Amino acid sequence: MDLNQNYFSLFNLPQQFTIDQNQLADKFRQLQREVHPDRHVGKGKHQQLLAIQFASYVNTAYQTLKSPLPRAEYLLELAEMPVSKETTTVADGDFLFQQMQWRDTLSEAVKQQCEQTLSELLSTVTAQGEKLLLEFNRAYDAKDFVLAKEAVAKLHFIEKMMSEIKQVKFSKAVDNSNPS
Repeated sequence: MDLNQNYFSLFNLPQQFTIDQNQLADKFRQLQREVHPDRHVGKGKHQQLLAIQFASYVNTAYQTLKSPLPRAEYLLELAEMPVSKETTTVADGDFLFQQMQWRDTLSEAVKQQCEQTLSELLSTVTAQGEKLLLEFNRAYDAKDFVLAKEAVAKLHFIEKMMSEIKQVKFSKAVDNSNPS
C-alpha cells in the first residue's frame, strides 16, 4: 500500500489523457476488494488505519482519473504545471467574448422561459468542451504544457457554464412538476 504512488501507476494505466475506462473500473473494483477495511478487522490497529487510508486514496485516485477535467488537471500536476481555478486566467479575448455571449443567451432564455434555447446552449457549450478536451490531449501528447494548461483553464469556464445551464434546466423541471 503505497500512498505516494501516482494514480496511473496505481491503476496500471499509461500516464496519458486517453485511458481505458473499463480497465480503470475493473482495477478499481479489484483494489477496493483488496483494501476494504472489513478485510483487515483481525489485524492490528495500525494495519486497519493503513487500510482505511489506502481505501480513501484509491477512491480519490479513481474519481480523479474517471473524469476528464480532473484527469487533465492531475496530468498537469504531474508535469509540474498545476492549474489553480482561483489564480489561472484566460487571456483569449475571443473565448472570453464567447463566454459573455453565452451568459447573455442564458439570461435571455431564463427571462423568456425558453427550454429550447437552454437545450441548444447546453449542446453548444458541451461541444466546445469536447473540442477543448481534444485540444488538451493534443497539447499534452506534444508536451506543450503551456497550451495544455490554457485548455484546462478554459475548461473551467465551460464546466461552470454547463453547471449553470443544468441548474436552470433542473429548476425549471422541478417547477413544472409542482403544479400550483
